[in-house]
Amino acid sequence: MTASNSKNESTALMWENRGYIMAMKEDIKNTKDGVIRLELKIDSLFNKLEDDYVGKVEFKPIKQIVYGMVGFILVAVLGAIIGIVINTSF
Repeated sequence: MTASNSKNESTALMWENRGYIMAMKEDIKNTKDGVIRLELKIDSLFNKLEDDYVGKVEFKPIKQIVYGMVGFILVAVLGAIIGIVINTSF
């Protein structure tokens, strides 16, 4: 009877292990599917970056023009303030 019990226990363990293995296979499949979905999302984000956003080379002239205009405006405002102060002082 001991051999029979041992055989039944090993058979039960084998079926239990098969259940764990099947669950692990399903988890691995789900993980692979998740990785594939992430790769697709990353690819679409890279495509969006390439299509929608301006690169540094394209932006540099615009940046220089805007900074120049802002600098000119600030110099004009400061010049006007200094002119008002000088005119009221004398």
